Amino acid sequence: MNYLDTSAEFNTLISHEDKVFYLVETLKHNCDLYYGTGNVDLSDEEYDILEGVLLGLDETNDFFKYPRSSWVVDSPFKKAKHQLKMASLDKVHTLAEVIDFMGKFNVTSVLVEDKGDGLSVEIIYENGKLVKGITRGDGEMGEDITRNVVKMKNVPLSVPIEVKSLRGEIVLLKEDFDALNVTLKKPLKNQRNGAVGTTKKLTGEGCGYLTVLHYDIVLTNELHYRLFTPFDKMNYIKNTLLLKTVNYELVTKEFINDFFLYYQDNVRATLGYDIDGLVLKVNDTNKIELFDEEGKNPKTQMAWKFANQTGVSTIIGIDWQLKKGNRLSPVAVIEPLELAGVTIQNATLNNPAWIEEMNIHIGDEVVVARANDVIPKILSVITQEESATVVYPTHCPECGEAVVREDRFLVCNNPKCVAKAISILDEWCTVLEVKDIGLERIRLMYDAGIIQEPKDFYIARAEEIAPLEKMGMKSAEKILKQFESKKVTMVQFLAGINIDDISIKMAEKIVGAGFDTLDKLLSATAEDIAAIDGMGPAKTEQYINGMGLRLEIIENLILAGVEITSPAAAASDKLAGLSFCLTGTMSRKRPEIEKDIKANGGSIKGVSGGLSFLVVGDSPGSKLNKAQQLGIKILSEKELEEMNE
Repeated sequence: MNYLDTSAEFNTLISHEDKVFYLVETLKHNCDLYYGTGNVDLSDEEYDILEGVLLGLDETNDFFKYPRSSWVVDSPFKKAKHQLKMASLDKVHTLAEVIDFMGKFNVTSVLVEDKGDGLSVEIIYENGKLVKGITRGDGEMGEDITRNVVKMKNVPLSVPIEVKSLRGEIVLLKEDFDALNVTLKKPLKNQRNGAVGTTKKLTGEGCGYLTVLHYDIVLTNELHYRLFTPFDKMNYIKNTLLLKTVNYELVTKEFINDFFLYYQDNVRATLGYDIDGLVLKVNDTNKIELFDEEGKNPKTQMAWKFANQTGVSTIIGIDWQLKKGNRLSPVAVIEPLELAGVTIQNATLNNPAWIEEMNIHIGDEVVVARANDVIPKILSVITQEESATVVYPTHCPECGEAVVREDRFLVCNNPKCVAKAISILDEWCTVLEVKDIGLERIRLMYDAGIIQEPKDFYIARAEEIAPLEKMGMKSAEKILKQFESKKVTMVQFLAGINIDDISIKMAEKIVGAGFDTLDKLLSATAEDIAAIDGMGPAKTEQYINGMGLRLEIIENLILAGVEITSPAAAASDKLAGLSFCLTGTMSRKRPEIEKDIKANGGSIKGVSGGLSFLVVGDSPGSKLNKAQQLGIKILSEKELEEMNE
């Protein structure tokens, strides 16, 4: 079922002309809403369905001649002209189209970049100084949003004299989305629409939470197209201007399909900002031409769109679960739905306030989206069953204590709640990256009375744990061995005690603000914490209350010998900005090698599109195949040592 199936107005139309008119007006209206206010009537999938139907009915319609952003009816921002046309890209959906594109230009590799799903902007400079910020608009003219652009992150006010303009995507990163919502009376529903709506505020309120991720640069004529390939230009932005860019990678034809699928199914959900595909650019200065015959699309660039991962189902019930901290999370039970090869039967409902804002009922027909292994979410309601309202629980499903409404959430304030204790244990293990444990095993150890709080991991014996179901001595020893080192960083300690809203990123901000010892953390006042970027009143209250409730846990960890360490400063910056992953058997212990990498400014990551190098020892595992598919550079242990010298 799709949007047209549920549109009574469309289903009454008979003539070809009436159907085309309906589709064009609906699509134009949605474009006006999206680029004008950031609020939309249609989901991405619904929009694509309507656009596809219109294309089938009238492929030469004027609607397709102009960028979507050109259909904004009225805007308070003045119009401004781009230095160089900022056109839209042709879109493809299949590997065959990509191979045809590469064959057309006789290239064996292309530059691949994230295709941001936000709002494109050109930032213009004169004599090295920022003078204007312009939205894409119709490609020739856009809206002058300079007063808002200068407030955004990753926007330099001055650049080298050869830079004429920067082009990028305005995004609202996940952590900034959460921080901005704390300040708003009516929270934003999603990052993409939030970025557009915030950008278009005349007051500029909230623009400081937005980030521009750059994907192109216009240089003085003698330096532009013939001297710099797209890959060179991205490196110039990143390494010379020291600005954040969208992710980019040179990928060969042999691995392009595997790269696309891996990015769609694994990387996309980890980025922290919305993308809806990948941009492919011919990386050869001799073949780069500006636009096609109609002057509409760049000839040597194209957008490869991800497959839709949405469908329609019906809510048949709601389960309430105690998640992180003390909050009850509602989960919709839906009729089984196949999405991207997976059967979906549950979807998150976020919190009671969100249920009320969406006007959710049992029996509602809803649009459900799935992104990788993240729990599916409900995007919109198609039809509502007004009679079956959602009944909120009055007692905690774990401990039976009465729950109370606090702002957007239902909370259990019982300090001895079983689920809360297990949540703290799980977070401690997650932050310390403890392997082979998981919630099921933590619950078994808790129910057996062996592990009741984090300090117990450091005093438990394998003989106690081994008899538990699906455990055994080998597994018990493997788990406890990871707690032999009692050293943790201040960031790990703070994030690991599982205070609501204090993620590891938030803990890094708190510690980075100077609260880098336990004494400083415990003595911090509400005013101190509220002054930290991203905290705000709600998170500050959670922090102060959470620290107070965890004093015994903190004291017991210290008594168990846990030592809080300060992160050592890098000995050099030889590897600054580079990331490494190790696989196979090395001549030295892996932690020692990783320590050397970090001491020289490098970082340790998993195998993904953003990894700089995979270091390969004897008998490498599956990481090597994955890295080769992604085009990641391979190093031997000896080559790594030479980089460190």
